Amino acid sequence: MTDRIKISNDGFGLRPAVMEDARLLYDWRNDEDTRRFSFNKEPIRYEDHLKWLEKKLGQDDCLILIFSDNEGDAGQVRYDICDGIALMSYSIDKDRRGRGYAGIMLEMAATLLRRKYGDVTVKAEVLPGNAASVRVFQKLGYLMEREDDHYVFYNKKTGDK
Repeated sequence: MTDRIKISNDGFGLRPAVMEDARLLYDWRNDEDTRRFSFNKEPIRYEDHLKWLEKKLGQDDCLILIFSDNEGDAGQVRYDICDGIALMSYSIDKDRRGRGYAGIMLEMAATLLRRKYGDVTVKAEVLPGNAASVRVFQKLGYLMEREDDHYVFYNKKTGDK
């Protein structure tokens, strides 16, 4: 049950997203820097976001987590799971960037992902210009799967360290 998968560590927390997080997730998604490093660079309408979020929260193969520090909500990570692959996307609040939160959040999220789905391969698609994300995944030990004109793939079994 998703409402039971929570984790806290050294002043940081991670919890499942709920519909009450809709505005927060919407604002993060439409942030200019977030869109710059997204595959879909267009802003989305709030009404479309609400429909999408309601659908995602109702799916057993999707896990959306909200990361927090002692100041409040600080980021999100989403996993879409299919055939043993958890396709991940994440973002950090614009006021919290540069603090090393992405690595902390992704390590904590991997723990919750493993609790809920067992040993899955995590894959993230990163645009080549997103140097910060590339560094995060390299630091966390993700392997570069392939590189082409559009993106870089990384993957890691949730049970690997």
